[in-house]
Amino acid sequence: MTHGHAHEEAEHASHHAADPFDKRVALSMVVIAAILAAVKVVGHRAHNEVLKYQIEANVFHTKASDQWSYFQAKKNRLYLYESQAQMLTLLGPRSDKKDLAAGGDDADFLDPELILTLAPDKKEKTTDKKPKKKKRELSEEDKKAVAALVKKGLTTDQATRVAIWQSQARRYTGDADEIEAKARKLEKEGEESQHHSHIAHLKANFFDFGELFVELALVVSSVAILSKRPGFWYVGLALGAVGVVVVAGGFVPAFVH
Repeated sequence: MTHGHAHEEAEHASHHAADPFDKRVALSMVVIAAILAAVKVVGHRAHNEVLKYQIEANVFHTKASDQWSYFQAKKNRLYLYESQAQMLTLLGPRSDKKDLAAGGDDADFLDPELILTLAPDKKEKTTDKKPKKKKRELSEEDKKAVAALVKKGLTTDQATRVAIWQSQARRYTGDADEIEAKARKLEKEGEESQHHSHIAHLKANFFDFGELFVELALVVSSVAILSKRPGFWYVGLALGAVGVVVVAGGFVPAFVH
């Protein structure tokens, strides 16, 4: 056997000796790549959940804001009816004895659509083109309130208006309470969605950092094949293990609340 041939055989043996190492590193890189793909999927889903819950929170907050505006409008009407009823009660009987329900200048004092009368609807001939105003029948409760106000000195027309306004105020009070309850419920749902968004964001942070470590593991393992140094491979495996642990932390409730 010549010297050249021996050298060639030595190189060939050395090449075969390196093959098992390359295969082990390559196999570990396949596993790391699979883990990386899985981490990317869960991270992508976590980011989608963040967006989903943020959108839901914004929708709930917008609806709650609309309900609070509606609530304020109801309250304004409530206060208007209450104040007008109290003022008319304090004014006492009208000195000119004008029938408010007959359509005088003061008939539109509060609401031009309400003509308040105890009498049933009657067809009246009108000479102008103005639309006929709506009449409203009093409930039994309102009639009792009218009778009590008349005893205090108010005219029937004044007492009728006060009773209707008080009735309207009670109705708006009930409406406002329902609207307030709905607004608070929407606010609570918005806060819950915001909380879920915060949790999803924390999970996404764990998955992003875990993905970083797994990618570094893949890169360092590639360097191990190029340099033929096992140290790089061990470092790559360690980085991959750290990445898996970080990703697992994203599924632990104690870490994401």
